[in-house]
Amino acid sequence: MVDIKNLKENDIQIIDETHDYSAHLRINMRIRPQPKPRETQKTRFVNKRVRDYRKWANNVSELLKVALLAHFKDLPVFHKDIQLGIAFGFGAKKEAPADARITKKGKVDKRQIKGIDDWDMSNLIKGIEDIMNGTVYHDDKQIRWYGPCFAEDMTSNWISIHVWRGKRWDDKWDKKTVYSILQWKDSYKK
Repeated sequence: MVDIKNLKENDIQIIDETHDYSAHLRINMRIRPQPKPRETQKTRFVNKRVRDYRKWANNVSELLKVALLAHFKDLPVFHKDIQLGIAFGFGAKKEAPADARITKKGKVDKRQIKGIDDWDMSNLIKGIEDIMNGTVYHDDKQIRWYGPCFAEDMTSNWISIHVWRGKRWDDKWDKKTVYSILQWKDSYKK
């Protein structure tokens, strides 16, 4: 669970290249990703995973809004008529939540320990796309292209996002996209 009080100012990195027509915005976060759970009208209020995800999403959304307002005068960053492309990178250590079940022997139930290899990447993507509604873009319907996406790092908790305006992925962008977080996270020791 993300506790905004415990996050430091440098836990979100905004790299703004929106000054030209082919605007690029990169967001790196030192936050543990959470997959978006399946949700129905009934489970919305009774399912613990849905409740926990919503709390996490609201916290991350608020934190992202504060970080973006430090760089931009208005939100959302991209106007609602602009078509966008997006790429993602995710990392998560094997951890149990703070409220994980404890066995009779006093140890954390192994079924509670989850990491990046336990989650569907599409559910990680859906969750972050929803969080960025109203801050990065007006609505996630604006997304028309996907760039490289990966969820493979099990050594630290992080999310990397690259949003660009109006065309397909260009392979020349690899060095300045979601892969750039691999260097950024190495300089961070938590």
